[in-house]
Amino acid sequence: MDRTSLTPRNYGYGFISTVALILFVIASVCEITFSALGIREVELALKALLVPLLLFNTLGIIFRDKGDRNAAVVVSLALVFHCIGDILMEFPEKMFLYAMGAFLVGHIVLQIYFIQRIGKQHFPGNMVWAISAVLSGLAALWISPEKGMILPVIVYALVLLYYPACGICGLSEYSRSLRKGENISPLRKPAYLHVIFGGLLFIISDGLIGLSAFKGMSVPSFGVMVMATYLCAEFLLTRGLWKLSLCPPSEGEQARRKEREEEENFDE
Repeated sequence: MDRTSLTPRNYGYGFISTVALILFVIASVCEITFSALGIREVELALKALLVPLLLFNTLGIIFRDKGDRNAAVVVSLALVFHCIGDILMEFPEKMFLYAMGAFLVGHIVLQIYFIQRIGKQHFPGNMVWAISAVLSGLAALWISPEKGMILPVIVYALVLLYYPACGICGLSEYSRSLRKGENISPLRKPAYLHVIFGGLLFIISDGLIGLSAFKGMSVPSFGVMVMATYLCAEFLLTRGLWKLSLCPPSEGEQARRKEREEEENFDE
């Protein structure tokens, strides 16, 4: 992004983004600290601010850098559902399934955008999806949730595993494009890496919650571990989305779009 092309309005977006990021970092550190100290009331108040602050930060940098406006809609929907999930997680146990559903919707919204930007995949993409399905099933069997929760856990685990799967497929596509000599944005590689590591951290965070909820297991500083991995995951995934929003379609994507349009015209 050429900063010399920014208008005063874009600088305004940048200011909002920077302030939101600073407040997000401060609130995250304070939330984790109060969690470790067991000061529940203050921790919950700070927790309610975290996702909205990250949303303002991400929207600010998307608008500042004139990224894809669809990314702004996607991140808004995804983080709103994740915020709802955060709230529901604080209610009694019977709300756990609804919280999982809210997070699931947010993940699906994000992944639809990631998959669209990565484009049609070939091998090793199919193998990655197959491995993800097997791992999600094994995760559900290992956690052994109560009857009636096995299917939701399998679906949720599969969706979470799609993050690293998407990132791996994106890196594969990126490498193929480079080998073909295509003109491809250098932002794509870090974007895919953000998606991979963000997805892995989400798996760790929700895996810890699953072990606690279904097997009664816990780790030292459980709340700190869950929140630290969760917040880092959200940050990395939104950064991956922002970087992808700045990437123009690769030559391979343009060629595939042209092929689809020709097929649609031929069918008509």
